[in-house]
Amino acid sequence: MTLYVGAKITAPNFDNMPQALRDIPQWCCWNSNEVLDKEKQVYKLSKEPANPVTKRRLAWKNKNNLVTFEEAKAAYESGGFNGVGFVLYEDTPFVCVDLDDIEDIDNVPAALHNYTIHSYTEKSPSGSGLHLWIEGKKPSWVGTKKNGVEFFGGQAKFITMTGDLYNNMPIVDNPQLIEMIAKDFFGDPPKQKKSPKLQNEGKSFGNLSDRDLLERMFSSKNGSSILALWNGDISKYAGDESKADQALANHLAYWTNGDFDRIHHLMQLSALNRMHDKWTKHPTYLATTIEKAIADTNTYNVIIPDNTNVSQQQPVEVTKRKAWWVENANGTKTLKHRILAEEIMQNYSIVRYPTPHSDLYYYNQNKGIYEQDKSGRQLNAIIRNVDDLTRNQVKEVREYINDMSPIVRNVSHDYVAVENGLINLQTFKLEEFTPTVFLIQKIPTNYNENAYDPYIDSTLHKVANGHEASIQNIKEMFACVLYPDVLVPKMFYLYGRSAHNGKSSVLNMIHETFDKNGGNISAVSPQKLASNTFAGASMYGKIANVVDDQPDQFIEDSGMLKTIITGGRIEIERKGKDSETVKMSTVLITASNYFPNFRENGKQINRRLHIIPFEHDFSSDPNCMSDVESMQRIASQSAREYVLKLAVDTLKLMLSNPNADKLTANDKSLEAGELFAEHNDPLADYFFEYDADYFNDFSGTRVLREYEEWCKDNRVHPLGAKRFKEAVCSRYDMEWKQKRISINSISKTVKGFKSKKVETK
Repeated sequence: MTLYVGAKITAPNFDNMPQALRDIPQWCCWNSNEVLDKEKQVYKLSKEPANPVTKRRLAWKNKNNLVTFEEAKAAYESGGFNGVGFVLYEDTPFVCVDLDDIEDIDNVPAALHNYTIHSYTEKSPSGSGLHLWIEGKKPSWVGTKKNGVEFFGGQAKFITMTGDLYNNMPIVDNPQLIEMIAKDFFGDPPKQKKSPKLQNEGKSFGNLSDRDLLERMFSSKNGSSILALWNGDISKYAGDESKADQALANHLAYWTNGDFDRIHHLMQLSALNRMHDKWTKHPTYLATTIEKAIADTNTYNVIIPDNTNVSQQQPVEVTKRKAWWVENANGTKTLKHRILAEEIMQNYSIVRYPTPHSDLYYYNQNKGIYEQDKSGRQLNAIIRNVDDLTRNQVKEVREYINDMSPIVRNVSHDYVAVENGLINLQTFKLEEFTPTVFLIQKIPTNYNENAYDPYIDSTLHKVANGHEASIQNIKEMFACVLYPDVLVPKMFYLYGRSAHNGKSSVLNMIHETFDKNGGNISAVSPQKLASNTFAGASMYGKIANVVDDQPDQFIEDSGMLKTIITGGRIEIERKGKDSETVKMSTVLITASNYFPNFRENGKQINRRLHIIPFEHDFSSDPNCMSDVESMQRIASQSAREYVLKLAVDTLKLMLSNPNADKLTANDKSLEAGELFAEHNDPLADYFFEYDADYFNDFSGTRVLREYEEWCKDNRVHPLGAKRFKEAVCSRYDMEWKQKRISINSISKTVKGFKSKKVETK
């Protein structure tokens, strides 16, 4: 539907959008730009798919660039987009009929209205058209546009979504409706000519799977030429698109025994489909091309590029069991690297995460998760496990796999991997490992829903002095480590002023249960995070960052720390690599006998700490174990399984909690937070000595000078003049302006602090 400059764009109603499309992760956002309508000589607004993260133009034909419905919704609601849309692909089981430029959307002609009453229909962003969605397959003979109707399906197509309902129907499986619309607007299907008997009829090529048929075709003597054509290289046809299309159709006619539907299907899979719009703009073009290929292939009249003398011959049957070896006429064999790479990709799960430039990950069947292959050694081992190849052959196969590996943008948010399987976070039941669930971390502890350990239970009650809210906060901390995506936007700060208060015991529970084998937890101090450019990379991808004995030193810059706490995006740097922007979900846990010292103060930093007081004194506990014995008990299987059970049970409660604040309210934590706020306020002691009268009575110059002297005397880092003025004005309800004061019994006008006038009735 055409959007003209100045037109009102309908805001999407996400609640009305059909569930059948919501369930498919083929969504993105869109924005509009002014473009000239050459026919009408007016400017209209384009609808250009946009990346939900960067807001730049999106290569939407690549499935890996798309997001889920919820992600597209969140991106739109964050601002900067005109709307959202869904992308159809050849394998998407839906069609969309675009009824354009309706004069009165509330008075749709009966002929059109009758189509829309059978399945989900919504209004377009312009409000002057309708999108009718039907479950089913678009007939192969139907073009894209005719008689004012556009018919999308079986092809890559971006379609805007509004949720502005025209009816209350779901998307319905209705092949009869699809057929009716196709015939009413595009006419009857063309009569297919009877296929002549082909030279290769009787061979099994027509019964092969797409993959096997293409392997045979690409492995034939003329296979390299066909493969280049398949991949969109039409340079050997002097750039003539029609000639290249006909050539590929002729090849496919031979290899499919003249199967019209299959040729049409395979042509759509080729790169030629994406190179020009002739196939969609001219409804009969592709069908005519295929019919000509079928008619001309009785003598196998393949179009050969003008600059080659290669002629097509019958494919050589592969005499070796391994299909990636092709026997040459002289008896030697040639390795087809691409075919072997495809074989490996089919049998081994290999992906690239999280960007096209990131490292490969392979599925480790023994561990049940994906592991990073930075060096490439694992991939080399996989290739050599399939066939005994030379070093150069392995390298070439590996390069094909590098290019072909699909990109995975996100780890699964629906499962957590533990030692004995996958915990389904919808049912909280244990399931078997599967490569269809992309996870790169595993908790090295068995999940036992009946686990119990009295030592863990007793220790948790002791460290919290029996305070139930604090005990629950510790369990919630365990749950956050298990599943960081629960996103509690706070740093857990375990605070105890005395030695032997149990903080280390709780941290040991985390390490033994969630990181016994290493690799899941980092230990970057806030001070290092503020000063080291590579510190963020050390934390990226970890489920938690645990720091014990936080030093009593100033944290100069808390900006990145706050971003990580809130699950935001930071730029990380690795030695020898370009920097990249990544989303952080690492849970931050710090233990110390001191409050943290931030240069920053105020609510922004105060509300990012959840302080859990540890008040028990184990040194005076008659039942206290030695440190060695305590660590052994915490490392036992029963203890680890019980900590994991506590984490799972608590996570279930947190995920079912609709409130934004997932943590149990804790009066002791609030009290500790108030003490920290006072501790972290660099002017708390200063204001204790200087009241409002002082600032009213003296000039600003004197106040600033004496503040500097006070800081030196008290060894306090002074605030800058601007921040100091803001703090005084906020504290005593003052303003910085001209005022009259007495200096040496002489009234003078000076600049300084002055109480705001309070109006009296």
